[in-house]
Amino acid sequence: MKPSTRVITVVATALIVLLAYGWLTTRDLERLPEVTFTLIDGNRLSPAALRDRPLLVTFWATTCRSCRKEIPHLIELYNEYREQGLELIAVAMAYDPPTHVVEFSRQNKLPYRVAFDLDGALARAFGDVSMTPTTFVIARDGRVVHRKVGAFDAQAIHTLLAQLVSESPQP
Repeated sequence: MKPSTRVITVVATALIVLLAYGWLTTRDLERLPEVTFTLIDGNRLSPAALRDRPLLVTFWATTCRSCRKEIPHLIELYNEYREQGLELIAVAMAYDPPTHVVEFSRQNKLPYRVAFDLDGALARAFGDVSMTPTTFVIARDGRVVHRKVGAFDAQAIHTLLAQLVSESPQP
């Protein structure tokens, strides 16, 4: 086998393993877990506060390049749909120092909620999230309707959120 073919084979195999790992680690989550988010401002956000609202939860890190590239899209989505009930929570991974998360959020003027996951409990509750970014879209009834390990397709998320915010809350 030529060296260039060998490199391509190794890279392709690595990508397949990473994609399979990402799919396997989040495949069992069907509903929003009963978790409380501890926000960087010290407030707590309970599952009851999220009922009847479409929700986007993204696991991220300040050192993750793909996460940083998604931020303008997240800001745009949040600004467009927050008046229609969208809640967006960016969960900082446990390994991300809280001071970095707070400073990054402040410097970048993140308009949506940012939460700490100091002990990794949120990542575990969402199906053992270990790769960033990992994004979940949750319908008003608590169903996980979309999950993505790696950078998301902004247009696809936009379309999905437009549909979710237009649905009436269930009585």
